[in-house]
Parts: sequence; structure tokens; C-alpha cells
Amino acid sequence: MGAPSVDVVGYSAGGVVTALWVARDDGAAKARRVVTLGSPLNGTSLAGAAALPDACPPACRRIAPGSAELAELAAADVGSHVPWLSVWSADDEVVTPYDTARLPGATNVLLQDVCPDAVVAHGDLPTDAGVAGLVLGALGTGPVTVDGCSGA
Repeated sequence: MGAPSVDVVGYSAGGVVTALWVARDDGAAKARRVVTLGSPLNGTSLAGAAALPDACPPACRRIAPGSAELAELAAADVGSHVPWLSVWSADDEVVTPYDTARLPGATNVLLQDVCPDAVVAHGDLPTDAGVAGLVLGALGTGPVTVDGCSGA
């Protein structure tokens, strides 16, 4: 309590919640850094493909491409307001297409661009050593940089 700022790491839809916090609750004034892992910041076709309304509950519909929440994020340009690292994997089977994790203004990293041999599914992003190295590098005291596949 009483810290002047916080570092926020959001995984999957947690990254979308973090982005909405930045957009709606002046999160940029409260966060020192933001890191998102496999977050469908531009939606996931998986949510948009649900044919039956009950197959995709309200929270799921909020991460469908074209949702009001994602349009709000695009308009708010949240990646330009706080140092932000967005990391995703080419092996992601949940955030589809995987590059919907790209956020304008952020440092955007496809894991396989820095760790070419990495095979990391969506559920493995929080525990992968290469991803952990990128996260730790982003949470340092210098600028957000990507120095390669540390920790793998």
C-alpha cells in the first residue's frame, strides 16, 4: 500500500482487463509497466465463432473481434500511455489468430521471433522459461527491451 505505481502482468483475458483498467480507470497514472501474455487485445476468432449464445458467455463475447470493449481499447490507444510489453506465441490455440495480441504503441513480441525453437501453447505462456525471461526483462528499471531468449 502506498506505492507510487505498480507493475501489472496480465495473462490471456487478464490482459484485456488490464487494458480496460488503463483506458477506464486512469491505469496509466498508476502503472509503471504493463506486460500482457497471450492476451486477445484485438479479439479472438474463437470467441467470435461461437454459434450458440450460451457457447460464449458475456465475458467471452467481450473478447470477440469487433466487440464494444475492444473498440474502446483501440480508440483509447492504451499501449501508448504506459511502457507495455505484449508477448504471444505462434502455437497459441486460444488467441486466434495469435497476432491479435499485438497492441499499437506497445513493444510487441512474437515469442518465436526471439526464441525460434520455442513450442509454447496458450496455457504454457505463464510458465515458459523464455517468456519468464522476457517478463523479467520488461519489469527492470530500464526501458522495455527484448534482448533475446533469456531463461530458456
